[in-house]
Amino acid sequence: MKSGFNYGGKSGFPGDGVVIYRSALCFPVICILLSGTLMPVCAWSSDGLSGKIPTSHEAGKDSLASEAAAEKAKMVARLAQAKSHTESLEISAALEALREEHLTPVTTLLLKRAHRHLAAGQAADAVTDLGDAVTVQGDIAFLWRILGEARLSAGQGQEAITDLGAALRLDGDDALTWAALSRAEESVGDGMAAFRAWEQVLKLDPNVEGGRHRLQTLHLKAYGQPA
Repeated sequence: MKSGFNYGGKSGFPGDGVVIYRSALCFPVICILLSGTLMPVCAWSSDGLSGKIPTSHEAGKDSLASEAAAEKAKMVARLAQAKSHTESLEISAALEALREEHLTPVTTLLLKRAHRHLAAGQAADAVTDLGDAVTVQGDIAFLWRILGEARLSAGQGQEAITDLGAALRLDGDDALTWAALSRAEESVGDGMAAFRAWEQVLKLDPNVEGGRHRLQTLHLKAYGQPA
C-alpha cells in the first residue's frame, strides 16, 4: 500500500497544520504547526528500530484496553439482538464512538481533512490523508475501513478490498466494514464474495436498512436464482 511518504523526504500541506517527515531510520515524525512552531510527535512504524518504550502506566493502559474490549463485546452482542432498526442505529453509533476513542490529535486532523475531501468529491486527496493516518495509527481498525471506503469512492476497488481486509483482521465484528467489503467485492465483479460479506453484515446487524433485500439481490447475482 502506498503510504503517502517520500523516503528521506517530507510531505506537507500548507495551512493545514500538519507536516509529515520520514527519516532514514524508517519512521515518520509528525509535526503539528502551532503558532508558527513545529511541534514533533513521533509515530513509530511497525518496522522501526525503536520498539515499544515501557512506562509506569502500562498496567493501567492494559486494564483500560481490557475494559474497552469488554464493553465493545457487549455492544456487538446487543447489536445482533436489537429488536428494531432504531435500536440498531443507536447501538451502532455507540460502537463507532468507542472505535474512535483512542485517536491521536494528528490522526484526528488527518481524518477531519479526509472527510472534507470526501464531501467535496476529492476522493484521491482523502485517500492520501487516510494513508497517512493509518501510518500514524495502523492499529485502529476503523481508519482502515474509512481508507477502504475512500479508495472505493476513488474507483480503486481492489485496493479497497485489501484495506478492508486489514480492518477486519483488527476488528472482525464491525458490520460497517463487512458492508463496505461487500460493496468493494461487488465493484470488482466478485458476486460470491459480495454475497458472503453481506451475510456477515446480517449476522452482526440483522436490522440493517435494506439488509434482506440486498441479500436477495446479491444471491441472485452470485447463484443466478433467489435465495
